[in-house]
Amino acid sequence: MRTIVLFLSLLPSLNVTATADELPTPAQQYHQLRKEYNVVSREIIRSKTVEDRKAVARRFDAFAKKFLDIADKHPDDPIAPSAIRFAVQAIVTTDSRARNIAEFHPGSSVVGSSDGSTQRVVKLVLRDHLMSDKLAPICDRVRFSFRPEFEPLLRAAIKVNPHKDVRGLAQLALAQLQHNQLRLMDLADDRPELSKRFGTIYGIGYIERLQRIGRDQLVKRVETAYEAAVKFDDVTNIPFKMSVAEKARSDLYELRHLSRGRKAPEIQGQDQEGRQFKLTDYRGNVVLLYFWQEHCLPCQAHWPHQRSIIKRLSGEPFALLGVNTPPHTPDALKKIMKKHKLNWRSFADDGSIAKRWNSPATPSFYIIDHEGAIRHKWIGHPGEQTIDAALDKLLEEVEQ
Repeated sequence: MRTIVLFLSLLPSLNVTATADELPTPAQQYHQLRKEYNVVSREIIRSKTVEDRKAVARRFDAFAKKFLDIADKHPDDPIAPSAIRFAVQAIVTTDSRARNIAEFHPGSSVVGSSDGSTQRVVKLVLRDHLMSDKLAPICDRVRFSFRPEFEPLLRAAIKVNPHKDVRGLAQLALAQLQHNQLRLMDLADDRPELSKRFGTIYGIGYIERLQRIGRDQLVKRVETAYEAAVKFDDVTNIPFKMSVAEKARSDLYELRHLSRGRKAPEIQGQDQEGRQFKLTDYRGNVVLLYFWQEHCLPCQAHWPHQRSIIKRLSGEPFALLGVNTPPHTPDALKKIMKKHKLNWRSFADDGSIAKRWNSPATPSFYIIDHEGAIRHKWIGHPGEQTIDAALDKLLEEVEQ
């Protein structure tokens, strides 16, 4: 009887030991979570409705906490920095989905991240990984963010991390993060109703705080950050296959020459009829400059609006000019425009125009006033009402 009692008394400890042995390692937990994350990533492509996209955004939001739990419980495990990196990616993706809904679906509520994951990323990095050579991929993900809460992480890495590649990528990420904030403020200036919607994503008063700083001061802040990044010529910025310095120079050129208030760089080339012309030929007119591709689906979706603008503003001092990329001969461009019944004049770019304009994504829109200054700039379509209102306002200035 004594033997049986002793055996039974040992069972709890035996079970605990067996359970502990069966627990997945931090790396196994991380890789399993990555698999689940990839499944949800593919659902982005399949989501058709706004509600589907909101549901996907909520699922992405949940991943940040799960990745951070791994890093928090196992700070010394080699997998911890990778877990933090994917937490940042989950935050950025959640924000991106929410921002898309805020911009293009005004009748739908906006879902923002609210679990404090951004602050937790900063806390874990400062506590456990600030001096690590594994911090570079985390900084690389932060550059896609619009959240000022990430700035203390980047500034600390720039100041004390002993690895030059980490400092370089952190400096570039700081410049791009601040540049993203400037772009978002410009968009909210065009569409004031977005201020409140962006506040749901990034925190109440987000746009208003940027506006209090002022655009001129924000531009100077971004310039200063890029100028510091230009010093890192020997640090490779892997995603862009160029050095940190090269990417910083490229972005600095865009800020100084292709942003609001700057004089639009000259464009010269052939149109679809093979005739030479220049952008400055249209000085005195309000110009909607439109970078597009034939097989760009977002471009195609808004061709009816482009046609309607030309019809509505017929007789006004206005011109819609296209820049077609990738390179096409005038004859090839003429066939494309005839096939799709596109009725505006377009440059047949040999690649030099896009290069001078920093290879913009398609569609990209610039509104240039009658004196040749860039007054509005949108990467992606900002909405028909936004473009129409901006054009009408500038046409009123011409009449004055």
